[in-house]
Amino acid sequence: MFKDYTIIDLETTGLSPNYNHIIEVGCVKVRGGDEVDRLQLLIKPPEQIPWRITDITGISNNLVRNAPRFEDVAQQLYNFLNDELIVGHNVRFDIGFLKKKFSETLSMDFDNEYVDTIFLCKKVFPNFESYGLENISKELGIESERHRALADCLTVKKVIDCISTKGVV
Repeated sequence: MFKDYTIIDLETTGLSPNYNHIIEVGCVKVRGGDEVDRLQLLIKPPEQIPWRITDITGISNNLVRNAPRFEDVAQQLYNFLNDELIVGHNVRFDIGFLKKKFSETLSMDFDNEYVDTIFLCKKVFPNFESYGLENISKELGIESERHRALADCLTVKKVIDCISTKGVV
């Protein structure tokens, strides 16, 4: 059971923290079940954003042209997430990127505890056809925008609220 946590979602240039880069960060800080703070950052990667990523996320090279690089916002993000219980949908993906990037830029470990809402949804809603965020939102009647970091965080918050009504979190 948790009431105090921070939801995170990242948009990246690909699937590998070793070869790809973070292009957007979304965070929603929750206390007692209510949102108390949020952080949204567009990040300029060191390489061009592949067209397929722009097609999925809507984040283009032009959109991040004047955005800071990860190393310019790493400390701010690290401080925002410090000691937080991290919650997210398929959050191990995001954690993998954050571990790698915080290690590279700040020489700091990122070993926060985390909860993946995919596993919560499988427990609470065992008959769903799929556990992608889009399908879960549809099944629960949650309107959502997809593939922008903050929008996904807000959708995850609504999913958690639905799960909470079942008495699980």
